[in-house]
Amino acid sequence: ACLYAYLRPASAVFDNRKAFEGFSAFVGHPPGEGPRRFAVGLNSCVDLIVPAVEVFEKLGATGEVTPTDNEAISSLKELQESFSFFFQKGGAGERFVSDAELFQDIVTAARKVKSGRSFVGGNAALMGLTIQKKAKVLPEPEEVIPVLMGGGYGPELKDMLPNMTLIAEAELSIDDYHVILEYPKDTEWGGLRSPRANRFIISHDLTNARMKTLEMFEPAVADFKPDVVILSGLHMLEGAEKDYRSKRVEEFALMLQSIPKKTPIHFELASMAHKDFLKEISEKVFPYVDSIGLNEQELELLVDAVGGGPHVSLVNKASIADTAKVSETLFWMLKTFTGPESRLSRVHFHSLTFHTIGHVEDTWANTRRAVAAGSWTCSTRACQNENLTFDQVTLQLQSSFPVSTSSPPLTLNLDAKQGSVGWSRGGVDFHLAPVYICNSPQSTVGLGDSISATGLFYSVFNGR
Repeated sequence: ACLYAYLRPASAVFDNRKAFEGFSAFVGHPPGEGPRRFAVGLNSCVDLIVPAVEVFEKLGATGEVTPTDNEAISSLKELQESFSFFFQKGGAGERFVSDAELFQDIVTAARKVKSGRSFVGGNAALMGLTIQKKAKVLPEPEEVIPVLMGGGYGPELKDMLPNMTLIAEAELSIDDYHVILEYPKDTEWGGLRSPRANRFIISHDLTNARMKTLEMFEPAVADFKPDVVILSGLHMLEGAEKDYRSKRVEEFALMLQSIPKKTPIHFELASMAHKDFLKEISEKVFPYVDSIGLNEQELELLVDAVGGGPHVSLVNKASIADTAKVSETLFWMLKTFTGPESRLSRVHFHSLTFHTIGHVEDTWANTRRAVAAGSWTCSTRACQNENLTFDQVTLQLQSSFPVSTSSPPLTLNLDAKQGSVGWSRGGVDFHLAPVYICNSPQSTVGLGDSISATGLFYSVFNGR
């Protein structure tokens, strides 16, 4: 492995405040060259964002259950089990509610919570919204960054997306809703305490669960001619019958193959329970995308589904992602899923304390700035504050950290003047940025989408 010249000497004294000031100055620079026309698909909805404990109180649910990772939810007991499974480790989770009446009861309870709020939801719509907000960081700010949004939309969501290009055939008479059950760090419920702030998402919308806009998206993309295509939503199929699910994945893969290879495709993974389904996605979808975004839970499930990865668990006892284990697993992932028959060349990983982008050498550029910008977007979105100060955030990543424990072992050091550190291994370039964690998060939903969308806005695709 070789290190880039911008790493600080190991003997230097690390000043957290100066590091924060240097990081914020670094990400404040103009993004440089990059894509400026985007197509995003396929899932969209209206999010009902509510405090989880208050909703459970309205439902009369006490949490006296055994935490269980159910693939889908068909009862109030299963909702509590699934929520507890992620809540106990502060993990982000998402599951489909198969019982329509139960979901309506949950929506009714959520609407009774006075502090609840409605917002744009769905990976596609959220990523599109994030991109359009980047117009102000351009050297010559544009009024609107062109974004084609390929998800379904009802009256409420349409009003929330006034500047996006929407597909006329995807309009719905009634909006689809997702319930976002949020909780802050150290929340107590059902005899458990959350180690960090996060959210659990539930839904019962058949537009997204059946990917009803898939066939509309392909011709719309051809007409729109985007610089980048960003896709998510396959996780919404998890509650469907196996044969139907497989059929839709194959049709999704065919749609990918219709997009010119000069136009990079990013695929965003999301929380899933069914490892056989994830394995199917890795076999049928990964070869036809150029980039993938995921977190530590999704990366762990991928290792479990595919087999052969260097590590089974990627986190420590405090459920914090391990820099060396993640880096080694990302290297394994790129070596496993790239090759002559595959378009894949890039992975954007995000966790609570750090983000990493790895890509096959020479295929992408401006990665150092992209990974830092994604990290900063995570912090500002969580705090709901574009002008963060040092006392509003915490740096949990150590100033010196390993990125490899073998072949050969390698430890890097944060540089107070740079937004990220970089290294190379076996034909793969990596860049890692620390995360300045919001001390009092105001929002936990959509962080991964914002991170990946921002990273792509700053990235330059060179092709394979």
